[in-house]
Amino acid sequence: MAALHGICILLMVGGVSSKTTPDINDKVATGVLSAKLRTERMYSKVWGRQGVLGLNGGHFHAILVTRELVETALQTQQAYRMSWYLPRWLLNRFYLCLLVLNCWSSVFIYSLLFKKNEARRRFACPLCDCILDLVSCVGIPFIVVLSYIDQFNADMAGFEMERWYSESWAARILNESQMVLVTSWSDLMSRTVFSLGLISTTTSLKKLLRLVPSGRDTRINCAPVNIKVPDKPTTKGPALNSGSFGLRSRSSQLVLHLVHLLFAAWGVLVLGLHIQASLQPELPQCTLQVHPWAVSEPACYLAVLDCYRLGISGKMNEVEAKWSEFDRSSVVTLVMRHCASLEVPDMITEFHRVSGIRVYNSTIDNWGVSAAITNTNHPDFATQICAAYRSIWTQLG
Repeated sequence: MAALHGICILLMVGGVSSKTTPDINDKVATGVLSAKLRTERMYSKVWGRQGVLGLNGGHFHAILVTRELVETALQTQQAYRMSWYLPRWLLNRFYLCLLVLNCWSSVFIYSLLFKKNEARRRFACPLCDCILDLVSCVGIPFIVVLSYIDQFNADMAGFEMERWYSESWAARILNESQMVLVTSWSDLMSRTVFSLGLISTTTSLKKLLRLVPSGRDTRINCAPVNIKVPDKPTTKGPALNSGSFGLRSRSSQLVLHLVHLLFAAWGVLVLGLHIQASLQPELPQCTLQVHPWAVSEPACYLAVLDCYRLGISGKMNEVEAKWSEFDRSSVVTLVMRHCASLEVPDMITEFHRVSGIRVYNSTIDNWGVSAAITNTNHPDFATQICAAYRSIWTQLG
């Protein structure tokens, strides 16, 4: 992703330097200039302001709607992943507000703010997309990384080993790193789309921004001349309106209105899912709780069964009752501690995403074969710390 932005910067720098560097070989310079002109003409026909895919092109609305559909779908997927991996309420709500406002921006821009100004509509729509693409591509990973900079040890080229023994810190960084690193091909595709969208929108906005000369620099003194003006109505240049650029028929306008209503409903749906997730109760056994969408039970990626704090001894029915209160598939780290008589139920096989299990200061009375840790039920399992200093195994099935 950084390479794409770097190429754009190099092209801009190269364009400036080419204007200031004198030509050494006229023949070579002529060939380079002709190739450059051909490339510019081809680019202008496709991506130029009046090109097929340009801001003033006849397919502007169709291209904009298609791009917004793809980007909004991927941004919704990213918001869904954030609801699973980030326990930071402020960051989740900030991104969700941007996503909802972007869904509603089409309705506001086309129906309320710039209803009769096509030029401003064509500037406002790419601007909204550019802001959300910037936050999706750069903002979220940057904020997550920034929170760990002061904890990073440059001499060790990593984090201090003592931090990894902290249950909450280890679980948090393992989850939040998935919002920074590429974890799958679909994740790579979405990040690529965000980067390309950011480059496309910034390039389009750059073409619309021009420096307006001041009146003092363009004032010319001239003698008054009497000119006879014919009594004919003057004609202006072609106006930029929806009728002359891609929305000639009523059916096209109707389709555009329906798409805007779809985006508005999309925003309402996303907002409703977030509100439903935020209403999930806080549980004492969920040390780090997240609020994923469309989940009927509370979710946490650090579950701590503290028998002393919960007022239980660790019997099988007590453990099952506490574990059944939250969604087991969301747990990454499972901790059991201070249990006088711990019996591990078969429900532990439902913790499919768990990567580490820790047992502290507990007497394990029963951990049967049916509750074993297997690759089938726990494919991401990596570490198990048992009997840290006082755990006692009295019976193994």
